[in-house]
Amino acid sequence: MAQGKMIVIEGLDGAGKSTLARSLAGRLAEIHPLARYAEPGGTPLGERLRSLIKDPDNSMLPRSEALLFAAARAELSNRIRQDLDHGTWVLLDRWVPSSVAYQGHGRGLGGEDIVGINEWATQGLHPDLVIYLKVSAQTSRSRVQKRGQDKDRIELEDNGFFQRAARGYDEWVESSPYAHSLEAKLTPSKLADQAWSLVRNLER
Repeated sequence: MAQGKMIVIEGLDGAGKSTLARSLAGRLAEIHPLARYAEPGGTPLGERLRSLIKDPDNSMLPRSEALLFAAARAELSNRIRQDLDHGTWVLLDRWVPSSVAYQGHGRGLGGEDIVGINEWATQGLHPDLVIYLKVSAQTSRSRVQKRGQDKDRIELEDNGFFQRAARGYDEWVESSPYAHSLEAKLTPSKLADQAWSLVRNLER
């Protein structure tokens, strides 16, 4: 049985990750067994940790936040390995790059330390492809605001936080051998077509 592939969609809040994930999932499911997850979550413990992390009423140290994300990711990585071993392709909304951007740069904890924590937590589970939807912090904030939904604890951060996170993403993508950057300002259909071309390259 062929090993499955792990695909991650990354970007700031409001970049269009969920919309792209739905499009890719529809196409992928026609040709491969598919599992789809959104971080933090995907496991019973991960969902409970998600509630703790996202709740605006919860105050926590940046280190605590980073460790909670890593704990949720440790649980999910075990499930992902099982999927991949059974030939299932995995589509993820966020992975380690989010922590590098948000906790490493946004919170000022340092990207290298965040990578180290998550390497240990996931036992070195790396994706085959990361699709990074590049969007400015200003556009990200505007799109989140237009949703008209209550913001979670991280979405309530100021513009400076998201500007630092955006720079963190850019630095990570430049150094990653499996990351590709796409402009989030493209129409959803054009973005989906470009992303699909990257996904199909995994089969060659």
